[in-house]
Amino acid sequence: MATILCIDTDTATAEALKAAGHSVSVGSLGYTDGRPRLATPPHEVDLIFCDLREPACFDIDYWGPGRNDNFHCTIVKKPSVVWQKINGEDIPRFRMIQRTQMGAAPPRSFGADDVYRAISKAGVPFILMLNPDWLNHHVRWEPLDLCGLIWRFAPTRAERIEIREPLRSAFPEIEAENRLARPLLYEIREGPSSRATLKPDPAVTSHAVVTNTIGQVFGQVVKLGDGAIWALPKLDDTVKWILLAVTRLDRLSLKTVRGPSPAKAAPTAPSPTDRDVFISHASEDKVSIVRPLVESLTRNGLTVWFDEYELHLGDRLRLRIEDGLKRSRFGVVIMSHSFFAKRWPQLELDGLSALEVEGKRILPIWHGLTADDVRQYSPILAERLAVSTDRSLDEVVRAILAAVRAPK
Repeated sequence: MATILCIDTDTATAEALKAAGHSVSVGSLGYTDGRPRLATPPHEVDLIFCDLREPACFDIDYWGPGRNDNFHCTIVKKPSVVWQKINGEDIPRFRMIQRTQMGAAPPRSFGADDVYRAISKAGVPFILMLNPDWLNHHVRWEPLDLCGLIWRFAPTRAERIEIREPLRSAFPEIEAENRLARPLLYEIREGPSSRATLKPDPAVTSHAVVTNTIGQVFGQVVKLGDGAIWALPKLDDTVKWILLAVTRLDRLSLKTVRGPSPAKAAPTAPSPTDRDVFISHASEDKVSIVRPLVESLTRNGLTVWFDEYELHLGDRLRLRIEDGLKRSRFGVVIMSHSFFAKRWPQLELDGLSALEVEGKRILPIWHGLTADDVRQYSPILAERLAVSTDRSLDEVVRAILAAVRAPK
């Protein structure tokens, strides 16, 4: 019998594993109820499994002071699937909880980085079920993070698929006896990428194992150090398959899979511009203007690179900011007396200015400054068309939306 760690897994699935005689520990990284708690050391189990069916979600329409925000949310139980057309893209009204909205983990609790080490160092296989149940509430700029690696998904629809190595040899029963649930509604558009850098992880080799004739990828087997991640679409009977998979742990670790050696899949290049705007600002201005502005832009459908969303403990600050600059189409610069007094905001502005030759644009916002103030700090910037927060936050938001959505 195997020792299994179920993370944010459907209760019925975990109970079925227990009923089969396996030793099952249950934990969460916060995606089922907003309360991370993972007491079992991930490196001391035989298998890590995630079968998320009922994600913790919040209502984006209930957003604002005293309601949902970037650090708190009211969880909606059993949310329906409701789509809103924002900036030409279908966005779920009930969105899966963000990491910043979760409560603090209890002392000595394990996290996503510990799962990463368990896979890469201890060789523990990890199965991640790509269930529409949670993907229907996922937005591409708020990825699920269970193991230090992230994927980005896009909606689609597919009935005809191909099973490829090493999945075909490891589990020939898939499709023959236990089909992937049709239709397949989401493709893997990007990833896996490192959560810390948003770039391909050099320790990763990925294989597309569920595909179709036009090259869409619906499932991957990811070799990570000494272990492997099996990111697979939902099956007609997921419990039946996981009970089978537990009997083939060597195959899950890619140690005894027979058949032709899978060709290394070309890594999916991350989009060079996967954020609409980068917010450059001084920390002193966060409360008065920056956070309200970011929240309003997000509600209006823009993707925003904002340090409180993107930077985590241990990140290499300069590299992460440089990456954010490169991956954003526009740079919103909140110019204030504090801004011009700080070194980091000035470096960000220099970086944005250098990138303008590549088609990016700086959108200056004056906060607590007059034209004479800006002219004293920088005569060149004073000549650029800007909008002042003195005109109201709504006016600033409208100006940014008009610039971002203007025809190219």
